[in-house]
Amino acid sequence: MKDSRGEGPDPKQLSLERSFQDRLDRIAKLLHDDILQTFATCLLKAQYCEKLAQLERYELMRRELTLLEDTLSDTIDSVRELVATLRGPDDKEGAR
Repeated sequence: MKDSRGEGPDPKQLSLERSFQDRLDRIAKLLHDDILQTFATCLLKAQYCEKLAQLERYELMRRELTLLEDTLSDTIDSVRELVATLRGPDDKEGAR
C-alpha cells in the first residue's frame, strides 16, 4: 500500500493491519488455550464416565457428570463473553 504521496507503504495502514493481526492472534490463543483445551478435557471426562458406567460405578459417575456439567456451563459463559467482546458495545443483537 502506497502512502498519500504514492511513495512506499502507508504507515497508518501498516499499523492498522498489525493491530488487527495482533487481535486475531490473541483470539486464536484464547480459543486454543482456554476453550479447546476445556473441550478436550470434557471429552476425556465423558469417556471416563462411559467406563464408569460399564463398571457400574454409578455414584462416582454421577459426581464426574456433575463436574462435567459445571465445566461445560462455565465454558459456555466464557464463549458468550468472548462473542460479546468481539461484537462490541454497539451491537444491538448481543450474545444469545
